[in-house]
Amino acid sequence: MGLTQILYPSLNVILVNRLQKILFSLKKARYLPKLAIWTDSSHELPLAAANVWEIPVKRVQRGDRICYVSAVALKLGQGLSPSSSLELAHSIAEQFCQAGFALSIDEPDELSHDSFGGADVDRMDLDRMNVDSLTAASANAFCQQQKEAKRQVEADMTVYVEPPGWIYFTLTDRGVATWLQRLVEFADWGDRTSMSLTQSNDWGTVPKSIDSFQILHSHARCCSQLRLGAQRHLIQLHEADLTSSGQILHPQPVPWLTTAQVLQCQHPAERHLISQILEIMDSLSTTQTSPKRLWQRAQALSQAFYLFHAGWQMMGEEKPDRNLAQARLGLTFICRNLLRSLLQQLQIVAPIEL
Repeated sequence: MGLTQILYPSLNVILVNRLQKILFSLKKARYLPKLAIWTDSSHELPLAAANVWEIPVKRVQRGDRICYVSAVALKLGQGLSPSSSLELAHSIAEQFCQAGFALSIDEPDELSHDSFGGADVDRMDLDRMNVDSLTAASANAFCQQQKEAKRQVEADMTVYVEPPGWIYFTLTDRGVATWLQRLVEFADWGDRTSMSLTQSNDWGTVPKSIDSFQILHSHARCCSQLRLGAQRHLIQLHEADLTSSGQILHPQPVPWLTTAQVLQCQHPAERHLISQILEIMDSLSTTQTSPKRLWQRAQALSQAFYLFHAGWQMMGEEKPDRNLAQARLGLTFICRNLLRSLLQQLQIVAPIEL
C-alpha cells in the first residue's frame, strides 16, 4: 500500500528556500566580483543549486539548541580558494540577516516566489513531494498559515560563519516558541486525508503485534493528559472527545516563554521531545515517505514522549506552575497530533484510551 504525503511544516524547508532566494539574488547582482563563480560565464551558478533539495542544510548537535548548518558556500566554492568560500559564506549570512529581504517579482520559474507563500512554489513543492491528495485550497491555506511563521522564525535565528565556510543557523527560545505555536495551530494533520492504495514492498516491515503497543499507549497517554488538563481548567480543547486533531481554544497563544523570554520547558526530557518533533517534521518533509520510515519516526517520538511524561506527573502536583503546565500540555498536544498522523498514515487506529 502506498502513502499519502502530508505537507508537514519544516524548519529545514524554510531555511533551504531562504538560501535558494539569497543565491539567486547574489547571482543576479554579481554580488562578489572577486569570485569567478559570479563573474565568469563559464562558472555560472548551476541551476541545480536552485533546486530546494540540492542546497545542503542539516540539523547538528549544539547543546540543547535547535541548530542547522549549511555547506552551500563550500559546495559552490569547489575549485576556488578557501578565502573565496569563506567570503561567500559571510555574504550569504549577511543577506540572511538583512531585515526586509525579498526577491524581485521577475525571478525565474525555477525559483520559489516565497517559501510556503506563493501559488507557484506551492505547486512546485507539491509536485516534488508527491502530495497527490492535497487539494489546491488546502495547500494554499497551509501556505498562508506558514508564511507569517516563516518570517517571524527567521527573525528569531542567530546566524554565524565558521571557516572554511560553514553557515550555522541557531533558533532562539523565542523562535522555538513561535514554531511550537504554529504547530499547535497547524490544521492538516491528515484527518481528512484518504489513503491512496498503490504497490509497496515496505508494509511487511511494519510490526502488527505487541511491538506497536508502546506507540499506541503513548497516543492514549497524550489524550489522557490533555483530558486531565481540561478538567483542571488549564486548557480548553475544541474537540473534548479528542477524536480528531482539533485545536486548543485556551490559552491562545500557549505561554511557551517566561517573562524573561526563555522557554518554560527547560528539562532535558522536554528539550529532547521538542528536538524530536522538529527532527521528524524535517525528515517527513524532505525525504520520500515509506511505511518503514513512518514506523521508525513513530517509535522515536513515542520513546521521547515516555521520557517527557516520566518527568512530569500532573496528578501529583498540588500547586503546579500554571504557565509551565500549559506549555507542557501544548507540547503534549503537538506530540499527540503528530503520533496520530503517523499512525493514520500507517492505517493504524490511534486509540484515545487503553
